[in-house]
Amino acid sequence: MTQSYTTIKFTIIESVATITLSRPDAANAMNPVMARELNLAAIECEEHQGLRAVLINAEGKLFCAGGDISEFAAAGKQVGALIREMAGDLHLAISRLTRLKAPVIAAIQGTAAGAGFSLAIAADISIAATRPSSPWPIPMAACRRMVAPLIFYQGGLGIDGLGNSC
Repeated sequence: MTQSYTTIKFTIIESVATITLSRPDAANAMNPVMARELNLAAIECEEHQGLRAVLINAEGKLFCAGGDISEFAAAGKQVGALIREMAGDLHLAISRLTRLKAPVIAAIQGTAAGAGFSLAIAADISIAATRPSSPWPIPMAACRRMVAPLIFYQGGLGIDGLGNSC
């Protein structure tokens, strides 16, 4: 029962789910609709019997620039409610994804800031590609499995989750 989405693309093919952030013109910045859709996609992943893996990726040059500040500004005095709603849906989505029996893999290109960073470290494995113009794709950080295995390509540093270079 795949729903219709506007800010993400979601498929399950041969028991592998793919969640693609799909707001490239807005740097895949998180807005309330995207947070809600991520939560609905996570529910679909939970409900799929025999799910083997989940891939989270994004369209465009950036994985996710964080929260959509233009929507925050447009909300005016209601910005607090908007952020609480968005954060609630995002946290539910992340919680659901981290509890899946299937591994969650994040493929990161460009920046993963704010909400995008949260998605990246919630994954079992995050793979980040760096480019000379983007030296800060994703910082090293602790996550639910102590340190998510991070692999940086194109001359970058590989970390295996234990702090060992790859």
